[in-house]
Amino acid sequence: MAALTSLALGLGAASMAAGAATSFMGSSKAEAGASQAAAGARIQAEAARQAAQISKEQAAASVVFAGKERDINIQAADQSVAAAGASRDINQGIVGEQRDIEATKRQAMEVDARRQQLEIIRNQQRGRALGLTTATAQGAGKGSGLQGGYGQISGQTGVNLLGVQQNLEAGRNIFNANANITDFNSQMADLTYNYAVQQAATQTSKSNLAYGYAESNAAFQTRQADVQTLNAQGAGQVAQGQGQMQLGQSQMQLGGTLFSAGPSIFSAGTNFNQLAGGGSSFGGYAPSPLMRWLA
Repeated sequence: MAALTSLALGLGAASMAAGAATSFMGSSKAEAGASQAAAGARIQAEAARQAAQISKEQAAASVVFAGKERDINIQAADQSVAAAGASRDINQGIVGEQRDIEATKRQAMEVDARRQQLEIIRNQQRGRALGLTTATAQGAGKGSGLQGGYGQISGQTGVNLLGVQQNLEAGRNIFNANANITDFNSQMADLTYNYAVQQAATQTSKSNLAYGYAESNAAFQTRQADVQTLNAQGAGQVAQGQGQMQLGQSQMQLGGTLFSAGPSIFSAGTNFNQLAGGGSSFGGYAPSPLMRWLA
């Protein structure tokens, strides 16, 4: 019976020792888990800080690129306005020269009409002079008809020379106006070419700007991906730490249970010893054979 009591005492002590050890291990593991979870939380906080910084830098870069694009658009608009103004001036010059040509043609037409009218009158005068010359040749005049005929011939020559000179002057004016129109057309061609070159340069600048913006965004996205990886690592450590904390708490609960079971085992051993002892414990009756065998 004493051996059984000693065994109960030993089991109780072992249970309490195991409970204390298990509780200590659980507490240590819970502390390690809490530390790991705190480290993971710090990593997540750092990841959040980096993500916020990247967002600020990306926003600032977007403003810079937007400003550059605005400048390019303003420059392109100024080029368009300048080209439109130059084109208007050239077209006005062409229209002016064309008006001069039409005016010269009208003037030449009117001069030719007056010359034809004068030619009709001259023909009439030549007919009269011819009659007078004939009469003079027949002895009907005193020589003035011959002189009149000579004068008529001289007058006709002057009219013809004046008509040629006037037509030559009109042709020269038209030629000069057409030459000016050719110059204006050449200027328009140069303007069109230069404007096309400017537009090509503007498109190149826009393409380079778009490429730089895409490259900048790619760099920001790469950094954001790194931050997300860092955040995932922090979340993993938090999850592992919380798991260790829960495991440690379970071990602590198990240790507490084992530790609490020790006194119960002590009490059970003591109660069993009392039950197997004196007859008074059984109302004055003698112990049973089993109790005597255990004793």
